[in-house]
Amino acid sequence: MNKFFINFELTKLNILYPDLTNILMLFLFLLIIFLSTKRNGRTSQKLLNIVQTEQLRGLAIFFVLIGHLWVHVSKSRPGIVLSGDAVSMFLILSGFGLTASSGLKKLEYKQFILKRINRVMVPYWIATIVILLLDFLILRRTLPVNQIIMTFLGLNFSIELRHLDYVRWFVTFILLWYTIFYIGQNTFSTRNRIYFFLLVAFILLPLNYYLFCFGWYYFFSFPFGCIIAIYYEDLRRIFNKKRSTILIASIIGICYVIAYKTAFNDQHFRQMVGEVIPNIFLKYVREGNSIILNMGIIFICGHLVEKGFENKLLIAFGRYSYELFLLHGVFLIKYNPLFRSSNNFSIVIGFSVLILFLFGPSIIISKVSNLKYGKKAL
Repeated sequence: MNKFFINFELTKLNILYPDLTNILMLFLFLLIIFLSTKRNGRTSQKLLNIVQTEQLRGLAIFFVLIGHLWVHVSKSRPGIVLSGDAVSMFLILSGFGLTASSGLKKLEYKQFILKRINRVMVPYWIATIVILLLDFLILRRTLPVNQIIMTFLGLNFSIELRHLDYVRWFVTFILLWYTIFYIGQNTFSTRNRIYFFLLVAFILLPLNYYLFCFGWYYFFSFPFGCIIAIYYEDLRRIFNKKRSTILIASIIGICYVIAYKTAFNDQHFRQMVGEVIPNIFLKYVREGNSIILNMGIIFICGHLVEKGFENKLLIAFGRYSYELFLLHGVFLIKYNPLFRSSNNFSIVIGFSVLILFLFGPSIIISKVSNLKYGKKAL
């Protein structure tokens, strides 16, 4: 195993300067994005159009990848880790896209299920088969038949299934929200549907925190995406009318969230706050902070896209973001062929090469899925 791959379930990298390494990787990525962004001459007045959402997914999947490096591979973490906020972005875009495409009409059960299978489950099933084969051939690990059936159904509740690739909790979580969305769409009026989604989020968060412990988080992001879609025309009108004010507020909001995260990275400050404020309340604050951060990014990105700026690299990341999400955990954590040294420069190069490597199987999974089921979008 050690000859070809390193399993970071068993060992962790001792990166001596995590903040420096993190800043270096972020700077390199943002520099590449800046240098490769082009103005195409086309302008659009439509907030959250396809070009923007693909770039937002591309940005989100990068932050998931780099965040999971620090969470699952390194012994120490830098002050700013945005993988959770990136997951929140995926949930916001998913709620927005599903609501926008559904409109006010009631959903037909069979069609709704088939679309979710085509867009979510088929790539997930392919990735699951690959992971189970790798576990059997390399780690000599197998799962009981009942666990295999559960994971193929997308029901990843046990710790063994959640650690199969460290990301499949998200599939279970998004399937839950699809079910809740179907019930809300077919049962309630528009306003009551919003109340229903928010009530479910308010209930699910403490239930998961105190009882289930399924590893779920960012309960309000999907319903917030639904709310954006429902009030989309009002939001776009306000954005076009008060653009400068909203962009300034977006920058302030992003800076606030980063400052909050930096402060809470200090253990003494975190303990001091925890003695005064219940941790469950801080969970709700974290949910709100992610929405503030992501809305700031959405408005800034929306402004740039409307001015004709687009980045082909981010679009490529976004196009294959779901496949990258499904595959990155297993190759980053369990079968890592690249991270042999904790040297800062080696980590940056290894991480970059790993991303390029992941594009190969991600594109293959996407192409195989599209042969029968057509284009997917989470």
